[in-house]
Amino acid sequence: IFTSGSTGKPKGVMQTQRTLVNFTHYCNDYVGYLKKPENQAIATIATISFDIFSYEALIPLQKGVKVVIANELEQKDIKSFNLLCKKYNISMMQTTPSRFSAFLKDDLCLDYLKNLKDIIVGGEAFPKVLLTKLKKLSNANIFNVYGPTETTVWSTFKDLTCENDISIGKPIANTTCYILDKNGNFLPPFVIGTLYIGGLGVSKGYFNNQTLTNEKFVKLNCIDDQILYNTNDLAYYDNNGEIFHIGRADYQIKLRGYRIELGEIENSILDFTDITSCAVTCQNLENSQILCAYYTSKQEINISKLKEHLLNKLPTYMMPTHFIHLDNLPTTPNGKIDRKS
Repeated sequence: IFTSGSTGKPKGVMQTQRTLVNFTHYCNDYVGYLKKPENQAIATIATISFDIFSYEALIPLQKGVKVVIANELEQKDIKSFNLLCKKYNISMMQTTPSRFSAFLKDDLCLDYLKNLKDIIVGGEAFPKVLLTKLKKLSNANIFNVYGPTETTVWSTFKDLTCENDISIGKPIANTTCYILDKNGNFLPPFVIGTLYIGGLGVSKGYFNNQTLTNEKFVKLNCIDDQILYNTNDLAYYDNNGEIFHIGRADYQIKLRGYRIELGEIENSILDFTDITSCAVTCQNLENSQILCAYYTSKQEINISKLKEHLLNKLPTYMMPTHFIHLDNLPTTPNGKIDRKS
């Protein structure tokens, strides 16, 4: 299966039967609709080459759940998707926050939410504004899942149905997560470090790319005889062992001497009324670096009021230079924000 390619060219990942069997057993025990599969139907949105397809097709079929494959139009057009879900009485769906936000833009096409019993969101950071909106519009169970393709679809799982704080939860069965500093030392609760994943979900590496495999799939002195995958994601534990995902290490930039987490700016923008999605990038303009904020909204945004809102939340050096409205944020084939575009 292939990575999303959100940070470059998609890479082939060599999975084994064991990794998928372990994932399947976990889903059967913990995901609501798989415990009672009778008369359930799932909408399959992911393309066949991506890891989420394993969950959207293979996992349901082994329990006798109806799998309804959305065509290209139904994946991109909310009206068509709404009709598809109503026609086949779709009770479960999984998608990325970016794609779900797009599906919620048209208030006249939300009938499909009434029949949903389980909503699984993964692949990107789960914005709090999206969680709040889903709770208002649906009575479904809401789950946040996290996991790179390299560790087989999901590595952590969190039921957010009755939660307000968004964590990525705890490792699934036969999976271990470690948060380490740059020297490979364990970090205490609430200290941010790099997230490493071990256990039965770890794949055999990248197809025809041994150099990158050696770089990302490592053995560390602090953990004996276990191959770990370096996610390059920043995270921390709380005192209960819940993992909070901060963002990609490569989304953390240095601008005019300040270290900036782009995800923090994005979350602050999403808190502003009527903004539905956003992405912040750092770009070079006339030999200097600037922050650009791209956003979608239900109506025209007063940029002066948006800046005033941000100054109450962020220091001035984190204020974007430009705010650019788009009808839709560009996405990769599996529904993640395409930051390169």
